[in-house]
Amino acid sequence: MKKSLLALSALILGLFLLAGCGGGGGTVSNDPNIGKWVVDSVFAFGMEVEVDVVFEKGAWLELKSNGNCVLSVDGEEVNCKWTLKDSDLTLSYGGESFEGKIENGKLTLDMMGMELRFVKEGANSGGSVNTGGNEPAPPAPAPSAANEPEAGAVPGKAVILALTNEQLQVKWKEFQDSESDWTAITLKKVTELFGAEGQLEEESETMKTYIWYASDDGSLRINFNKTTGEFYNSSLNKYGRPE
Repeated sequence: MKKSLLALSALILGLFLLAGCGGGGGTVSNDPNIGKWVVDSVFAFGMEVEVDVVFEKGAWLELKSNGNCVLSVDGEEVNCKWTLKDSDLTLSYGGESFEGKIENGKLTLDMMGMELRFVKEGANSGGSVNTGGNEPAPPAPAPSAANEPEAGAVPGKAVILALTNEQLQVKWKEFQDSESDWTAITLKKVTELFGAEGQLEEESETMKTYIWYASDDGSLRINFNKTTGEFYNSSLNKYGRPE
């Protein structure tokens, strides 16, 4: 997989060479989206990978006023253009365009089959966002118990169980050991086990992936056959990251 990731990053660098390197300054703006955004996570092939595995020298995006921007990947910089409509971001350079979003103080960008996730340099998590207008959006509400997901929440929403990561692992292992036929492990049985249906995280032509979160830094992902609904495989992960 690492070779595939390196190939993807090489494709991005190739576009840089075609577009030509750049720099240039910008003017002061009250738009909260203006500034430097740094890649802090990369998702490829359905899983999160370390940033330095894909980009040894890191990657960042600086949004400037008047629609100008600079994108840096592995130390190579290129001038680009950006537009924002509501929360939908479009980045253009070298005859190519890439789609993304800016919302809830986060910036995401889809490039060459990878999803790059950025955080604003020097900004607090959950900062305000300008969704395309000239006036900053109101500050995000302070965290409260009412904003936290609860076990038994509506399907499709994050489900946090009243179990620690260790307890979650023990409970899941005991349940698997009690089932002689793993194909009998259905979503209904797992829902009964935890008292809540997991969050539908991903759906392909053949699989549905559900995720349950522990009360601390842990999660359980289970893949079910989309046609039969039977158990396929699972992964228990600390910090909610795929293995």
